Amino acid sequence: MNKRAIVTCGVSNRRLFTPYLERFRDTFSEFGCADYIKIFHKNWPPGSPDHGTVNYGFKVFAVLDMWQKGFDSILWLDSSCHAIRPLLDMWTHLEKEGHILISDANRLGNYSSDNSLATFGMSRDDAMNLKIQCGTCWGVNMKNERSVEFIRRLRSYATPEHFNGTHVSRLPGAAVKHPRPGTDGFKLSDDERCWGHRSDEVYMQLVGNELGMDLHN
Repeated sequence: MNKRAIVTCGVSNRRLFTPYLERFRDTFSEFGCADYIKIFHKNWPPGSPDHGTVNYGFKVFAVLDMWQKGFDSILWLDSSCHAIRPLLDMWTHLEKEGHILISDANRLGNYSSDNSLATFGMSRDDAMNLKIQCGTCWGVNMKNERSVEFIRRLRSYATPEHFNGTHVSRLPGAAVKHPRPGTDGFKLSDDERCWGHRSDEVYMQLVGNELGMDLHN
């Protein structure tokens, strides 16, 4: 029998997240069909750097914490999410397939640093043929070996070097000037197709792609 957990994080010194977290708690308590709902709102997940140190790394640590607490089927949902009907079909799919990874409309090649692609030996041309993964809603069944490896590898990349996109381009000395000098892409690549770096979503796609994990619409 799978034990199911839904987890999110909304740590802030302001009350910005309060209405979202209340809605999250109320709607997923009603429709989540989970054994446990965890909202990190005062402290970051155990072992997690803060968001400023590692952008969005807290998601990986939140899922790891649920696994360490004995839950097998784990759904991450951003704090802005809310439920409008029961999630039983989603849990059934997760426990059958081993994961839920959702395709974003954007291309990996537009939102990945040179450093992230080089880490996986992928060209930007190839990255332009892949969609980035949506970090808003995803899930893993930790009884599935591939999902365990996915989380293990994602944890190893949850560092400033990778998630923060700290690789700096050679501009302004490059022969070809970046057409979007005011964007993150200007800092992360000389390639004009790079418009920025989407942290966890980039590495979720790169790791999942290597492991042969299907994306869902």
